[in-house]
Amino acid sequence: MKTRMWMTSMLLFCATAMWAQFGLKGGLNFSSVASSAEEVNEQQMAMGWQAGIMVRAKVNAFVSIQPELYFVQKGSEYQYLGADVTQKLQYVELPVLVVLEPFGALLNVHVGPQVSWLTRVETTYVNGPFGTSGTINTDKGDYNALDYGLSVGAGLTLGKMALDLRFVQGFQNVEKDAVIGPVTVSSQTRNYSLQASLGVFF
Repeated sequence: MKTRMWMTSMLLFCATAMWAQFGLKGGLNFSSVASSAEEVNEQQMAMGWQAGIMVRAKVNAFVSIQPELYFVQKGSEYQYLGADVTQKLQYVELPVLVVLEPFGALLNVHVGPQVSWLTRVETTYVNGPFGTSGTINTDKGDYNALDYGLSVGAGLTLGKMALDLRFVQGFQNVEKDAVIGPVTVSSQTRNYSLQASLGVFF
């Protein structure tokens, strides 16, 4: 199932690229892994990065389709037993956005679904007992390899330059359910991100 979704997404991306503008993008990602939007407000968001490619295909004067493919670093920062813990989750992300330009090419709003593939997990800490710091042994197999969600944002297009700001929420639980004897503990944490990026079309 996951392989089929990956192949379908890549075929869509390649098909769109054949008759559209191609571009590169990069920027910052501010994220949190939380059980609700209210919990996000109570946490300090972790800063990561994003970089990849994008394709914008005109449907008409006001509507475009824009698939993107990029690496993005998500995660969270929290305190545990007095230590400052940073969790980093690296994904390959593919959103397919509908870009609306009701007031011309300068300003746009965009929305669309996205799918993400987890490639790496790293958890580190500082200010532990006796001032210790280090890396916590993290098993990538404890996390769901596939995430899916929704992107909503707005952007400016200045010639070939594109500046975007968007909110992204994942709908899949980040961690797998843990089985402890006869008890199954369900994880309810999901990815929440605020992305700011600068892109260039060719």
